[in-house]
Order: sequence, then C-alpha cells, then structure tokens
Amino acid sequence: MMQQGPSVGWSSGRPTVIQPSAYRSTGNGGIDCMCCTCCPCVNLGFLRTKAGWLKIMELETIFNCLACILYLLSSSHLSWAVQTWLWPQYRITPYYTVYPAMTACYVLGLVLGIMHGIDAWLAYRNLKGRP
Repeated sequence: MMQQGPSVGWSSGRPTVIQPSAYRSTGNGGIDCMCCTCCPCVNLGFLRTKAGWLKIMELETIFNCLACILYLLSSSHLSWAVQTWLWPQYRITPYYTVYPAMTACYVLGLVLGIMHGIDAWLAYRNLKGRP
C-alpha cells in the first residue's frame, strides 16, 4: 500500500494557492492595506453598529465613575496629609513653598473628581436614553 502524504494545502494533486484576499475580513476587524488586512486584532467594525456604540458608552460610564472615585479619594487623602504634616512646617519655616504647591494639587484633584463625576452622570443618562 502506498503511503499517503499530508492533504493540507493540496487538492487533487495540485498545491492550493492561498490568496490574502480570501482571508480578508468583512470589514469588521483590522486595517486594510492594499491586498491584505493588517492588525486583525484591532476590531473597528463594531463602531458601525448601535450595539458597538452602546458598549463604548458603557465603558465611558464605568471609566468616569472609577476616575471620579479615585480622584476624590486620593485628593482627600492628600488634603489630610498636607494639613497634618505640611501646615505646621509652613507656619514656622520661611519660604516653605511645598504647602501651596501640594494644596494646589489636591484642589485640582478635587475639581477633576467632580468633573469626572458630572461626566459619568451625563454618560449614564445618555446610556439610559434620557436627554
């Protein structure tokens, strides 16, 4: 009995020609480069659907909620540390500029936390379909 070779890539005695256009995605993923698709792991096709936009809005809501919480927590902790440790040094040491700089840092962090909170609320309202 004659041993049969592998059948992958062969049909009826001739090699199969693989053309990149045969494996081209249907526009769902990757970036089209001339005759083939580059980076098929990057799926931009979901932006063409309503469900894809809803997923983006859900991620925006979650990101803004998380950023709001983290900014507010870190700024409140920084404000406690500044008032506890740097305020006494600022009162007795001339030209001690660390206190105003760190105060500005936690105030800006509080402002960013509030802004992310407002953006999260607006994104959530938009996600639920309310104007």
